[in-house]
Amino acid sequence: MSSPRIGHTERDQALERLTTAYAEGRLEESEFEDRAGRALRARTQDELSPLLADLPVPEAVAAAEPLASIRERIGDFLVRALRRAVFCWLPPPHGGPSER
Repeated sequence: MSSPRIGHTERDQALERLTTAYAEGRLEESEFEDRAGRALRARTQDELSPLLADLPVPEAVAAAEPLASIRERIGDFLVRALRRAVFCWLPPPHGGPSER
């Protein structure tokens, strides 16, 4: 079975991780250049994965999913609170008790 094809986004993310690893001193210049070139030429996930396998996963990537969940819950809470606030300030319907 062949590996899924990758696009610009996956290649850009890989280059970002390689650049970070190089800046942190985890890769030497020649190794960075080699991996970056191979990442740019990669067409499948199987070609890209080995280039990153020995590098630590950045905290932002590791924590992105739980943060998204928290953001969604906070967003849902704020939407519900806003709806309640709007409905509290709406005038009563016509013919209601305030118009007698």
